[in-house]
Amino acid sequence: MICPLRDVTEQKHIEAALRHREYEYRTLAENLPDNIQRIARDGTYLFINAVFANTLGVSVEDVIGKTNEELGIDAESEAQFVAVRETVFTTKQALDYDFSFLTDGGLRHYHSHLVPEIDLMGRVRAILAVTRDVTDRQNAKQQEFELALERERGRLLMSFMRDAAHEFRTPLAAINSSAYLLMRATEPERQTVKLRQIETYINRITTLLDMLMLMVRLQTVRELPKSAIDLGTLLEHTLNGLEANVQSSHPFQVHIPAKLPMAMGDSDLLEQALHAVIDNACRFSPENNPIHISMGTSDEMIWVDVEDHGTGICPETLPHMFKTFWRKDTAHSTPGLGLGLPITKLILQQHNGSINVLQTSEQGTTFRIELPIAP
Repeated sequence: MICPLRDVTEQKHIEAALRHREYEYRTLAENLPDNIQRIARDGTYLFINAVFANTLGVSVEDVIGKTNEELGIDAESEAQFVAVRETVFTTKQALDYDFSFLTDGGLRHYHSHLVPEIDLMGRVRAILAVTRDVTDRQNAKQQEFELALERERGRLLMSFMRDAAHEFRTPLAAINSSAYLLMRATEPERQTVKLRQIETYINRITTLLDMLMLMVRLQTVRELPKSAIDLGTLLEHTLNGLEANVQSSHPFQVHIPAKLPMAMGDSDLLEQALHAVIDNACRFSPENNPIHISMGTSDEMIWVDVEDHGTGICPETLPHMFKTFWRKDTAHSTPGLGLGLPITKLILQQHNGSINVLQTSEQGTTFRIELPIAP
């Protein structure tokens, strides 16, 4: 009897090597602290390690051959996983993906690295995913951010208190001085002068407190009550209120187009914003120079331009224009509290609008207010 013989030594070596490699792979996958998964295109889990099973709170056998939907993963999370999985299968490129997942231990954050498993024909057979729990790192970053934010809040609060204290100290010192002289004055006329000075400084403090309270309100309110507003009519009403104080020295030259669209907003606050910008233009313009005010629309916005004929704003000053208590006149020899423009900016931000310096030169400055057109 003749029996053909074939040397299978090399084949046995290859099989042993493959078994050894599989053993190494499984040992590595089972001992890594990360979640390891091998996933088919339809989302079926072909392999997972024990770490991933523990994350889900089930056994490995409960997961193999099933999809996320069958495992009870919520539809929103599964939709995100499907989109990421399809991207890897389609592009044949590795992809990093961050997501959050609610476990029995609470909300956890993960970073996943997905790699396509490509066969000899160039087809993606499956996806290999290595997913790491980065919750502690995320929490540390959040704590670091919150600490930095708290430090910045503290710095801003200290700066605000310092500036506010300075603004209060000046009228209080003047009141104290006037009261001292009032007690020693014997002439009725001199007493009247000192009483009027005290009243002026008390009004200044009251105005300052009102403006500070408004700033707090604007910075904390979530949404202002709004209604349709004819901005042209509101501008005319604002100018009427200003005329008694400034019309004699600063004539207003106004252009309001007919049939302007309506804006949405709080009329009292918007009138205060208009008043602050126009008053600012009057205070920094030479006597008898006109203030030009015009209105128009552009890109779904209504704009109001206020142009003065002052000395302009130097480039170094522009970044500080809307800072609380900031004043170009550090000696405070001109009227004002350094709150008008910052409050105006807050008001317009609450209306999804803006205020900017449209242009400035030695011949004057133009401020532009913009508000969305009412739907």
